[in-house]
Amino acid sequence: MMFRDVSLIKRQRSQWHRPIILGLIALVFIFAGTAIYYHSRIASLEEEVEALQNRLSGVGVEVGAVDMQRIMEESPRARYYQDKLDQRGLEIEEEFEARAQELEDEDSLHDYQQEAYDLYWKVREELEAQLNEEINQALLEVAEEMGLELVIARQGIHLGGRDITQEVMEKLE
Repeated sequence: MMFRDVSLIKRQRSQWHRPIILGLIALVFIFAGTAIYYHSRIASLEEEVEALQNRLSGVGVEVGAVDMQRIMEESPRARYYQDKLDQRGLEIEEEFEARAQELEDEDSLHDYQQEAYDLYWKVREELEAQLNEEINQALLEVAEEMGLELVIARQGIHLGGRDITQEVMEKLE
């Protein structure tokens, strides 16, 4: 009799963990898909930059180059937004864990789990939009201060262009 109760408890516990594990797997796929998308987007931007360089060579246009990856990795402002997202993600996860134990059926749990993911993605999109707006403003200010007519992504430049990454990061502080 006692062994039957233990197996029932284990089965019930595994039913609660299954949606969480499935959700985490879904997140991994989403992150992988996002990485693939941005990788292909960067490749197409590199082609556009090369075409621009070929058209502008010898024209006398002041060109600036910015390393967006470096800004996203090293900028205190980008770190601030990442920390904010991490903190909000933990809050959402804690709220989910607390409420998940109150939910009685798997459908309710699944619906609530989807709400939690939707909320996380909404917060992420809002924070990314705020950061992008700040980066664009910093880029405009630096380009104006330096008299640059064109600013392109550093990843696509093999030669030339004035690197303004540090100046943009300083504007973001």
